Amino acid sequence: MKSSISYPVLAGLLAGFSASLLAQEEPQEPSGWHFRLGPHVQFNYRLSIRDAQIPPSATAGTFDNGYVKPDSSGDTNTTRNWGFTDYPGFPSVGVGTSTLSLTRYDNVPRAGVSDGGSQTAFGGEISAAYEISRFRVWQKKEAAWGIQLGYGLTTFDSSASGDASSTVQQVTGVYGLTTPGDILPPSPYNGQSSDRGPLLNLGANSITTNSIPGVRNSYSSKTSVDINTLKIGPWIDLPLAKKINLHVGVGYAAVYAQAEVDATDTLTGVTLAPDRQPPGAYHAARRNWEPGFFGSALLEYEFTDRWGAYLGVDFQHNSNLEFDAVGRRYEVEMGSVYGATAGVRFSF
Repeated sequence: MKSSISYPVLAGLLAGFSASLLAQEEPQEPSGWHFRLGPHVQFNYRLSIRDAQIPPSATAGTFDNGYVKPDSSGDTNTTRNWGFTDYPGFPSVGVGTSTLSLTRYDNVPRAGVSDGGSQTAFGGEISAAYEISRFRVWQKKEAAWGIQLGYGLTTFDSSASGDASSTVQQVTGVYGLTTPGDILPPSPYNGQSSDRGPLLNLGANSITTNSIPGVRNSYSSKTSVDINTLKIGPWIDLPLAKKINLHVGVGYAAVYAQAEVDATDTLTGVTLAPDRQPPGAYHAARRNWEPGFFGSALLEYEFTDRWGAYLGVDFQHNSNLEFDAVGRRYEVEMGSVYGATAGVRFSF
């Protein structure tokens, strides 16, 4: 009995079936662009505030409102290398007299040293990912890879306050002009080592120390920090189950950090020279780009070929933002920042 299917027909069926299998083995064409949008929370930012003011040297002849140093002549008894500034509200130096009185305050209290603790930043993130190609992985499932570009903005506020008190030592040095009839010139006066100005006795007529108890420094501040992040790097999508993918990305992360400080810094019990006296209320700001890198891992669920949702974590490392303001150093620490995110993904 002859078969009802001829050899040419059977060969055609086998060829068509084989082509169908081969077509199923080949990965689909890249789907183009994917966009992700959602909230972003970052942990472990830190703001440290430290004292950056250098107290005046306690060496002989060094004071808050002047100095008396040897000059280039080598004379150990007299000098032309001296100067002063007669600050308002500061003990008088004796302008118009033949005696120079200089003052230095030692052991002045300084508050405001704080590491701020771990700070949490809230904001959002958007990214655009371009799919370059697809390939087969375990159990012949389809994976994809490409390049992505993202922008995120997160912000946090940090407050700090502190008080410090001490007994301040007021050191007063009195020096006399060498030539009879000479008087102190108008303020400010700055003699040089080889100047032809008035001669001053290098040795003090007297050095006295007066204790001033209960001097207090009070400091409080609020710092607002904006973290603008640009990310670029490769990514890969790995299938875990039907409609569930693992999205992994790494790359370069540049941060444009902006810090705004509103502070109040006061000193009671004594008045210092202007370059040491806390200013009361002040505002300071710093903005700068800081380089770094990132890594992220997202779990994605596909509702359709074009729409999905994701939930993930990330890590970011950037250089710290540092700046000085009114005798204090502010540092936004961004070296080990962890994040959590969720949102939607759409493709076209």
